[in-house]
Amino acid sequence: MSGGRVVVVGAGVLGCAIGAALAQDGWQVEVVDALGAVGHGSTSASLGILRFHASDRQLVALSVAGARAWRDPRSWLGDVATDGFLDVRTTGSLVLDLGGGYTDVVRGLYDELGVPYEYLDADRLARRMSWLDLGRYAGDDGLRDTAVEQLPGGLLTPQACYVVDPAGSVVPIARAVVARGGSLRLGTPVRAVHRAGGRAAGVRLADGTLLPADVVVLALGPHAAGFLAREHLVDDWGVGIGPVRHEMFRLPLAGTARGALCHLADDDLGINLRPEGDDALYVGIQQPAGTVGDPAGDPEVGDPQVDRAAFEDAALRVARRVHGAGVPARAQGIAGVYDVTDDWLPVYDRTALDGCYVAVGTSGTQYKTAPTVARAMAALVAACEAGADHDRLPVRAPVLDAGELDLGAFSRLRRPVPSAHTING
Repeated sequence: MSGGRVVVVGAGVLGCAIGAALAQDGWQVEVVDALGAVGHGSTSASLGILRFHASDRQLVALSVAGARAWRDPRSWLGDVATDGFLDVRTTGSLVLDLGGGYTDVVRGLYDELGVPYEYLDADRLARRMSWLDLGRYAGDDGLRDTAVEQLPGGLLTPQACYVVDPAGSVVPIARAVVARGGSLRLGTPVRAVHRAGGRAAGVRLADGTLLPADVVVLALGPHAAGFLAREHLVDDWGVGIGPVRHEMFRLPLAGTARGALCHLADDDLGINLRPEGDDALYVGIQQPAGTVGDPAGDPEVGDPQVDRAAFEDAALRVARRVHGAGVPARAQGIAGVYDVTDDWLPVYDRTALDGCYVAVGTSGTQYKTAPTVARAMAALVAACEAGADHDRLPVRAPVLDAGELDLGAFSRLRRPVPSAHTING
């Protein structure tokens, strides 16, 4: 049915990327959002990290393809002006090895997919990264002030990078939607999915206006759980979804860490950090194992100020690991809300309502994959609208360097699969 009308609800990085991909395929696209600008929801609380590590082959392949697209916006956005909105900085990414086998799994996937990496033992890390403390601080009684032993090393991917301004990066994506004949309707809350003839037929706005459409795609971020429940679109789901507040803290850098920091995934201290220019870093505390979203939780950020006690806790963790990390007098950072499934894997799927699709459970982890996921969602829509029974025989989208993406892995019907239950996957 390519050429029909699509309404995409959500103008974050994924909603706009899906809109651009569908418009490229010939659909008449309108992207709708309650906020007055693109990228100002949960995307604005992303750190824009383009790293590759995960314990699942498809997630690694998605991340590799996504990073390549972010580095080459013309490959998926065409000739739209980026105006400095897509400033991508390569820093590398280091995953500390805790000795539990995770880095061995990731190395195997890197070998299989051809991802460049180095495994650096403790001695080589000390020589290469003088800012890094390799102590093991986690114990049975919590985090200790002094290291109990040294970590064995770390896994470095030198091509990992980050997008400086994640919210701003959505601007050229939105421009691509418009350049391909689509439109944006901002500052416009959506009340419900309109139904007719047993399928989605558009959306009803908060003011009662009907936007008719052949297809509806919901990329709702932290509003997903409440909206989908009200619309009875999660009644058949095997995995739960809900919002989780998350804070990222900004700390100054001095000494050998200035200009030398890379992205660091540290499961020992439970932190995930990246540089902010040469003289600062952003750090987030990893969610505890088993953290899931509360379907009844508040999808709004609430207090935009970061919590002082959480800020001090994060600063103390970073101080153990990064020589030269400082603590400013005032707590600084970004507060946001993620939409999180029970297993921290996203849902890219149709719903039980024909013509209605979802790309949810993505916040905090899937910014990096948005260009590739958008193409996969466009393939899913095309296949299902042509009659494919995705629930019985999952669609495979040809969007990866290493083959097709099995969208069945992201089914709404799945039972929660074993995962790290953290941002690292």
